[in-house]
Amino acid sequence: MARIKLAKCLYGLAILSMPLSYALKDAFTLNIIWVNPTLILATAAFLLIGAPKKQQPTVWLLAFAFLSASIGLLLMSPSGDRGRGELYVGYMEPIRLTLNMMWFWMSMRFLRDEKTFVLRLVTGTVVWEFVVAVYLELALYGIAPAPEALKLYLSLFSTRQSVVWGSFARMGGTFLESPPFGLFMFCCLTILGLALLSSEHRNDFQLRRWLKVGIVCAAAGCIGSFSDQVFIAIGIVGLMYAYAQAGGGRIVRTTLLAMLAIIICIYLIDVMSIKHGDEAQYSGDPQGTSIGEREFHSEYALGLLSEQPFSILTGIGPGRYGDYAVRTGYFPSTVTPQVTIIEWLVGYGIFGALLIAMWLCRIGSQSLATYGTLGLGILIALIVANMFQANWLWESWFLALAFLATANGTDLVFRRQLA
Repeated sequence: MARIKLAKCLYGLAILSMPLSYALKDAFTLNIIWVNPTLILATAAFLLIGAPKKQQPTVWLLAFAFLSASIGLLLMSPSGDRGRGELYVGYMEPIRLTLNMMWFWMSMRFLRDEKTFVLRLVTGTVVWEFVVAVYLELALYGIAPAPEALKLYLSLFSTRQSVVWGSFARMGGTFLESPPFGLFMFCCLTILGLALLSSEHRNDFQLRRWLKVGIVCAAAGCIGSFSDQVFIAIGIVGLMYAYAQAGGGRIVRTTLLAMLAIIICIYLIDVMSIKHGDEAQYSGDPQGTSIGEREFHSEYALGLLSEQPFSILTGIGPGRYGDYAVRTGYFPSTVTPQVTIIEWLVGYGIFGALLIAMWLCRIGSQSLATYGTLGLGILIALIVANMFQANWLWESWFLALAFLATANGTDLVFRRQLA
């Protein structure tokens, strides 16, 4: 009993620590090796109570990640500019994946046994992160006081994260860039939104008030991030929710689906044209662009599979793309493909990508069975929101997946309403 209480305390602190990202190291010039506190706390909780049962798909994925990393070290040694040992570079990404899976397992366990506890902490985390994000925006424009080191960080942040059509700096909160901040807010928005709509908590009025506050803050954070992929994800959720709620039969639903799809396509075309126009000044060197750099990485990364034919099956090793991309002279060895599906295919190979797909399909099946088409839409939206990040291993994303994976029969009333 004492171990469970301690694990619950550690897990609660892990939730509250989700926004404490690597950006704090730069903001306050901390000369330390950074590991997100959430992962450390979740690992401690895992050591106390262990993983839930029936986690074979994720265990297979972790085992394959280490196998792929070992093969990757045989294919190519780490680049000399890494400044780290060969084993450190080779197994860093599989270890990060393992830590995130421990967090995923702990999230599943506490969402099943202590869901109200988890929801209250997620709400509190969203609120405090949004307050911090607002403060940093005010400090950037000199409205709120801030230490000199933080002012310098915010000045550099604004030059990288201003919107293309003006000088307004997007919200980034305690994250290094705006897209991860938007992803964090969107993941929390899906959790809190589903919890509010669910019949499971319909009689807990105090919790519902908390959920509404968290939803407002999370939605405002999504908008403030001005992240294209988050906007697209919100559009997908809105499309699926409207489709599920629409009455009037198949004609009305199909018409509504087509209208929303057209709106999303128009938005995508508009964003792509604006960014391509802004990047027209670049030639040759793709670094510093948004779309152009991702196009370069996708083409170059897929080309590595023909360079190393065996890697088609097992990949070049998770997190090893930079050791190849550094040869172009454009990027450091720490660069990533910045397109998640490309990172899966190249880093983990076909076998690894299939294992990831199997894991996500299992979550999708559970979500669809409970939440209907909305649950499936939210899973797709979460994947889209995390598809173009520089790094796909975000704790908030794994927490949102754990929420979908633990959907159960108590929400069947909700499912029948949206089926």
